[in-house]
Amino acid sequence: MQKIIYYAIGILLAGMAWLASPPLVQAQSPVPEVWRASATGCVCGRWTCPACQQRMLCPPQGSQLPYTPLRPQGPDEFGWGTPPSQDSNTLNSPYSVVPPPAGSGVSPGSPSVGGLDNQAAGSGLGGLDSIDTSNLFASNLAAGTAGGFGSSLRGATTPEMMGDFFGPGAMASIIAQTYAIDTDNVQPGGGGISILELDGDMPANDFFSTAPAIVHGDGSRTIDLDAPNDPNDVARPAGAGYTYQSGHATQQDSGSNWVGSYSYGKSILVPSGGYVLGRLKIAENFSPVPRDRVFFNYSLFNNVPLTTNGTSVNRFTPGFEKAFYDGLLSLEVRSPFGATLSSDILADGVTDTQHVEFGNMLFALKGLMMERKNWLLTSGLSVSVPTADDTRVLAGDGTELLRISNEAVHVMPFLGMLYTPSDKFFAQGLMQYDIDVNGNSVSVNNGTGLANIGSIHDMTFLYLDASLGYWLKNNPRDTTNIVTGIAPIMEFHLNRSLSNADTASDGITLVQNPVQEFDNLNILGGLILNIRNRSRLGFGYAVPLGNGSDRVFDSEARVTFNRYF
Repeated sequence: MQKIIYYAIGILLAGMAWLASPPLVQAQSPVPEVWRASATGCVCGRWTCPACQQRMLCPPQGSQLPYTPLRPQGPDEFGWGTPPSQDSNTLNSPYSVVPPPAGSGVSPGSPSVGGLDNQAAGSGLGGLDSIDTSNLFASNLAAGTAGGFGSSLRGATTPEMMGDFFGPGAMASIIAQTYAIDTDNVQPGGGGISILELDGDMPANDFFSTAPAIVHGDGSRTIDLDAPNDPNDVARPAGAGYTYQSGHATQQDSGSNWVGSYSYGKSILVPSGGYVLGRLKIAENFSPVPRDRVFFNYSLFNNVPLTTNGTSVNRFTPGFEKAFYDGLLSLEVRSPFGATLSSDILADGVTDTQHVEFGNMLFALKGLMMERKNWLLTSGLSVSVPTADDTRVLAGDGTELLRISNEAVHVMPFLGMLYTPSDKFFAQGLMQYDIDVNGNSVSVNNGTGLANIGSIHDMTFLYLDASLGYWLKNNPRDTTNIVTGIAPIMEFHLNRSLSNADTASDGITLVQNPVQEFDNLNILGGLILNIRNRSRLGFGYAVPLGNGSDRVFDSEARVTFNRYF
């Protein structure tokens, strides 16, 4: 029920944000019209009219730009009437502008329009103060009248970073099965040793104490028990791989029964709560630019150490991003699921390794901090909430031996950067911290039921991600071909732990991550295809460098799809 509530709240909040946010001032429109205005000192590289999305180059060296796009207040603001329709092919030429109407008294190239100049800018007549400077493009990133790849900010056509991550989280745990002792058949042995017989068969030979009994002040006596001798009548787990852990018995007073317990355990890999699909980070299919889009990510991870021999994980992550506040902010939601190791681990059998599991949902808020001629900087916060199932370890008869509850909330602030120095080259960078704020509680079966033995926190991480690419083809105005853009990319992803792995134990059962410190570098090569002006398809292949325990997969195949609005 808790997981359902998390899903419902997440979907409700996302829907409210989508419905409440107004359409972007930069929303796409097929109407090829341009409003006229006056401006000087243009350094934008490209501008875009908010009314029609026509994009054109500014004159070189920031010279006079007579007809910069203006956010219109009404069709008669300058006394020109309704702007004339223009052929879109004409408007898309690099230096084309809409000439003023005949008889307007304004000549092309004049420094003012309709009597508006720098002195009149603050007069409230819709002068220079009304110019929509948020709607400017870098010189290599215009998308034509048909679309702006979900945004009108600089760098809108730069493809998203593909990403790489799975992360550590498989616990090398000692899982114990505990059995009760209650017997009055205790015989003395040599040197003060006690011999316990559990079922009454004689001679007594099931357990030998490791030393003479310890006598307490209240008259009770306690003995520690050595491993049972064979043959014996001691109950033990049916599965292979178990070893004797420990045992003890106590006699409250002379003549009463000896009562206690003993345990057998085996070492198995147990994923942390919600980890069977791995950890998410924002770098997967990420752009620093706030956008309007829906997307779908697919990852095939090979030889993930969720089991002793490794297994493959197919992870699918649908999601959407909605921009608001004129495209300066965006809200993003991701909801992963996949075919992976079952969250119900069988201690004495074969666990399903292609079980359908839902992962932890991720929410992200991103905003533009700074924008310059060929670069921009954004910051944001992503939060992973525990919507996946708990991890359970089950005995052959279905008894729950261990539970790692999926309760951890991960808070992940980030900074993103986009750099477009030319019409062809682009680069993106991302830095993110990943902090588990509350941990996952651990409960073990002590013979009478599940008892909490503490909690384990996932390691705190620093993620550093960089993506480089080059447009071999980029013609978003192409209406004859399906593929309008082609760009190879190369990515580098450094994932480093900033804290040691946690441990939980009751002296018998032990839950810990075998990787105490994590330092991993993955390299990805990929190819980006722009499909018309509204869609983008990405293919990537990632491999980790090094052969140590920091490898959480041998290779990864990635496919990303984005549809923009």
